[in-house]
Amino acid sequence: MAEEGNLYFSAVIMRSRNSLLRVVLHDEGETARVRADLEALGCSTEWLETRRLIAVNVPGNVRLRTVQRYLGAEEEKGTIGWEEPILRHADEDVAPPS
Repeated sequence: MAEEGNLYFSAVIMRSRNSLLRVVLHDEGETARVRADLEALGCSTEWLETRRLIAVNVPGNVRLRTVQRYLGAEEEKGTIGWEEPILRHADEDVAPPS
């Protein structure tokens, strides 16, 4: 609803099934490879150079557990750190905390 040029939220039309992950690169030389790997898994990414951070959109039709396993393996190698600020996938597709 618009009132005097202002827009106001009135309702949710459709809930997103997408999840958002954030990846911090410990080695910026790995940025292109990590982004390409995530994109090959079906995610879209955005690089925020000032923060050395990759924002990762995981669409609802992509297996979140597969993406989590990939990121966990990269974290074990010391390439990245990561967090899951928004998880909207079905519970059965979310890997339990390790």
